[in-house]
Amino acid sequence: MGGNEDRVDPAFLPEEIEHVGGAFEEDAGGDALDGDERGGLWNHEMTLSCRWGGATARSCHTLEKEQGCRAWAAPHHWGWWGACRGGRRVEWWGMAEPDFSRDALILAGHGSTVNIDSSTPVWAQAERIKAMRVFREVHVGLWKEAPSFREALAAARAERVFIAPMFTAEGYFTLEVLPREFGLEGRVTRREGREIIYCDPLGLHPYMAEALLKSAQQVVAGTPVDPAQTCLLVAGHGTPRNPNSRAVVFDVVTRLQAAGAYADCQAAFMEEEPFLKDWTALTPCKNVVVVPYFISDGLHAAEDIPVMLGITRSVREEGFRNPTPIDGRRIWYARSLGSEPRVAEVILALVRDAVRGLPS
Repeated sequence: MGGNEDRVDPAFLPEEIEHVGGAFEEDAGGDALDGDERGGLWNHEMTLSCRWGGATARSCHTLEKEQGCRAWAAPHHWGWWGACRGGRRVEWWGMAEPDFSRDALILAGHGSTVNIDSSTPVWAQAERIKAMRVFREVHVGLWKEAPSFREALAAARAERVFIAPMFTAEGYFTLEVLPREFGLEGRVTRREGREIIYCDPLGLHPYMAEALLKSAQQVVAGTPVDPAQTCLLVAGHGTPRNPNSRAVVFDVVTRLQAAGAYADCQAAFMEEEPFLKDWTALTPCKNVVVVPYFISDGLHAAEDIPVMLGITRSVREEGFRNPTPIDGRRIWYARSLGSEPRVAEVILALVRDAVRGLPS
């Protein structure tokens, strides 16, 4: 871990995190293997261990902190979180990471026969997770493209297979299409000598709020933006046919409001009130950063929403630029969340949660 890109607001730490090991002085030896002070920044390599759920885990990595910082934490695929609370004192938390080295992971996405970019985030996250070497196998299955869901499952050779739906909310695809195509009988399906575990949709995990915040920060990078005069607008699909589509966006907005990174945080939708086309009436802020709560830059995120926001009449013919001045205000439009690098960590957190939810 190193640099500002790895810092995570403590507001996004899961409620169930377990405090283990207490606090210790950085120069007390033992767990603190190495450390020196360089211009107010300390680097310390520490071996941490904890017991959680009957398992013991140890991890060796580098913690960095700035002198006097209140707190920071970072989730990583081995399941560790660290926090610094000023001075020369370190507190740490940990959660034991289950062993997935014999397991397979399938990322299940929508895909498209029209938009070639629709499945790009799914493939990108699969490659990131492969590079982590957490699972024996990582596969991709798509509804509208090859390989299909059934082909992805047939390609997996492991006795335990996790299926992670690359969707933002529970709905028709996650409740009907995926279970039918994968032949699922519930959260856990045992068939032909193997176990298939169905995870929650990606968009439901609390860490997605942190990934969204990072996306918002990236789109304004290099431009002076005062957070005290900025609204973060989360753009969702919304549909009267599925209240979950709306609820998940408001849940994310609630977490972002609690984090307090911006003066205002609002939700707006394509097909429900408050509508995206009415964004100027939702906030008085001079700066508005819009992040679409979609997995891919498909038709809705890449073309429909920019037109609804009034930043272009046609993305294909005119494109758009960041920021776009509208009525004395500035609006930025970010990419969908599926390509955000931190989403790989969210997927792994979903798998961990699925394991923890298994009957003992």
